[in-house]
Amino acid sequence: MLSRLTINAAQTCNLGCKYCYALGGEYGGSASVITPELAVTRFREAAQEHRFIKIVQFIGGEPLLNLPALTAVAEEIDVLMQDGILLNRPSLCVVTNLTFLSKEHITLFTKYRFALLVSVDGPEKIHDALRPTKGGQGSHGKIMSNIEMLRCEEIPFDVYCTYTRRHLQSGLSITDLLRYFKSIGAGVIEIVPASTAPHDELGFNHEGDWRAVVDTQIDAINFSIDEFEKGNVMSYGLLGAMIAAMTVRATDRICPAGVSNLAIASDGDLYTCNMSTNNPAYRTSISAQADVLTKADIAECRDCRVRPWCRSCLGEMEIRNPGNPKPFPEHCETLRRGIETIEKRLPRASRRHLFLQQKGVAFSQRLQGKSDSRP
Repeated sequence: MLSRLTINAAQTCNLGCKYCYALGGEYGGSASVITPELAVTRFREAAQEHRFIKIVQFIGGEPLLNLPALTAVAEEIDVLMQDGILLNRPSLCVVTNLTFLSKEHITLFTKYRFALLVSVDGPEKIHDALRPTKGGQGSHGKIMSNIEMLRCEEIPFDVYCTYTRRHLQSGLSITDLLRYFKSIGAGVIEIVPASTAPHDELGFNHEGDWRAVVDTQIDAINFSIDEFEKGNVMSYGLLGAMIAAMTVRATDRICPAGVSNLAIASDGDLYTCNMSTNNPAYRTSISAQADVLTKADIAECRDCRVRPWCRSCLGEMEIRNPGNPKPFPEHCETLRRGIETIEKRLPRASRRHLFLQQKGVAFSQRLQGKSDSRP
């Protein structure tokens, strides 16, 4: 079984994001797109090997540049279901900067009930400073226009925001961003501190900076719980992820890369995770169960109180410490303080209620479709 199969539809991008781990969308290689034929071939191989795939996620670069590949895989799912190769219908998701949106995209999203995760870094000024086009123009206005198109078509969307040192210096807290993204109609709101190489000016490489990031994340958790207690829905991804981790079976895996997650690159090669594209150390095969780093391998993790619930990202660790991935302090401190906050403020029944409340509307609209308007 695969929890997530990622397909890099386009190893190229029209934006020049200042912190891009994918190096302008090309992952240190050259610009390319996966052909529909290769995408279908690799997807069929994965389906034949694993039979059950929970989520198929299209990424880039900018995946909406390659509508033919997205369409071909979506159509192949129907074939594999009819042939009895796939035992379930995977949910489809695309991670996009949403600077491209055509009627053909809308038709595809509607027909196959795509979930959309839109990359936005906040209000216009901060977003355009961090996510300009490669020609140096702002991208916020175009994205907002396309979000309005999604809303008119009743296509829900989630948001992914990369929180940088520039946000911190601008006085923008994560709570401020939660309010902003809620105001533009976002469902689940993922706000993730930037993972950058050491000494990058947008990263949190000094203790004062990373402790400030921890503080703003904990403030946002408290704000989201406050909203829950008032009867409002504020779907902060970090809070939902922590509650989910506290309610499932403990694991010693740091992340599912190479075990229940696989990534298909635009040239058809396979990696344990899309963040490791073009890194030979993380190349794998359809059937391989990668020998990945676990918490038992890391001295700092062995006696940590929140070890059973810890979920991190090997890709982010590799970016921060190339060749020697290891936990980074703001993640560990955020997790410890976040778990403590949840334990203090939310009884078990309330945790489940909040988690289901956060996921309820998003799940029903994104994965099942609206019964009155979707096929």
